[in-house]
Amino acid sequence: MLEDLINEDILKPKKKKIKIKASTLILVAIIILVLLCIGVIAAIVYFRGTILTIRVDGNNAEELKNILIIQENDKVYFPIKRIATYLQYDSYNGDYISKSEDKTKCYIENADELVSFTLNSNTLTKVIEEQTTQIKITEPIQEINGELCISSDGAQEAFNLIFYYNAEKNDITIQTLTYLYNAYSVAYQNAGYLPIEQETFLNKTAILDGMLIVKSSNNAYGVISIQNNQIILETKYDSIEYQKNTSDFLVTSGAKKGIIKANKETKIELIYDDIKTIVNKNEIFYIVNKSGLYGLLNGDGDVLMYPEYQQIGINNVAQYNQNGVTDGIILFNKIIPVQQNNKWGLFNIDGSKITDMTYDSIGCPNPSVTNVKAYGVLQIPDYNLIVVALGGKYNLVTQEGKNLFSNFILDKVYMTIAEGKGVYYITSGTTTSELMSLLAQNGVEKAKATE
Repeated sequence: MLEDLINEDILKPKKKKIKIKASTLILVAIIILVLLCIGVIAAIVYFRGTILTIRVDGNNAEELKNILIIQENDKVYFPIKRIATYLQYDSYNGDYISKSEDKTKCYIENADELVSFTLNSNTLTKVIEEQTTQIKITEPIQEINGELCISSDGAQEAFNLIFYYNAEKNDITIQTLTYLYNAYSVAYQNAGYLPIEQETFLNKTAILDGMLIVKSSNNAYGVISIQNNQIILETKYDSIEYQKNTSDFLVTSGAKKGIIKANKETKIELIYDDIKTIVNKNEIFYIVNKSGLYGLLNGDGDVLMYPEYQQIGINNVAQYNQNGVTDGIILFNKIIPVQQNNKWGLFNIDGSKITDMTYDSIGCPNPSVTNVKAYGVLQIPDYNLIVVALGGKYNLVTQEGKNLFSNFILDKVYMTIAEGKGVYYITSGTTTSELMSLLAQNGVEKAKATE
């Protein structure tokens, strides 16, 4: 046949050409397929990035998409009252001391703590185990869409949580205190530590600062870092209480207490029967008890007042709540009522004496006034006066220690509430006077705002 006469060398190039065309088509198909796969993957990544994902304690939290506010600058804000409800807090308008419906303020509370917020303020007030603390936050409280809102940084402080936001992936992760504490507690129990029954709320908050209080097999307590598993305090103490304000630890051994820092330095030697932490305008003080007498130390543990006094600060402060008194220990951020040998005097927070120990008591509690709802008075605002008593009569003392009246002539010092504000009165015999007007008429100067 003719095909048999054709030179094979002539046919080969044609066959080769056909092969080249087939392989080229296969290569192009593969490239197209790869590009399609890349496109599909890119589309999946893109669409995943455009869909907000929120997880709380490892679980999807779709309902938070309608609560959290994400602005164009990727800042995230929490509507305080709605996030409080989600996290199982009760929430209320107004201030927690002077109750009202003021929507520029609100507070939240649960069984462990109370937190108070004020519009345009970058300070939170926290009350935990009867201890009041002022906490600074990076951004002030804002009003967004008619609601009081807090930034994500502030929310971590207010609600005791860890917050992560990956803007590129549009992913939010929130971890609550309960979740973190339980997770790490179980992990360290598996490593040989014992569970701590009924651990206090404050001790649990150490986990937010990267530390965990642990108990050894001999029932002694210590502290470990959850970041590197290094021992912070050895397991040799009878008890440990975390000091959230300073990240220190109040430790007990052999019925004596002291304070040790997280870097293992001793701030206060273990020589006291009790230690109470006081916070005043972000300054730390300690009231110490030794053999039944009380003294005062500063935030570094230095002695301001030796333990020689029956009492530092007044008790039963609830009767002065309307008077703006919250702890009864430091008044006007600088004055401390002190009792010794059944007599009272006033000291500065630096430990210097303002008055001698001459008064029978401090404050005028539970005044009885006919046909008027009257409240007890401990302090007079604006003028920084303290109510003192001697022989059943009252006087007012300035922050410099001077008696306002020449003698103890007052029978009552009380306040009423009118139009949401406190109105102060004094009674001597049958004469009752409105105090602020009386002070102004007699040229008594108000205390300086910086004092």
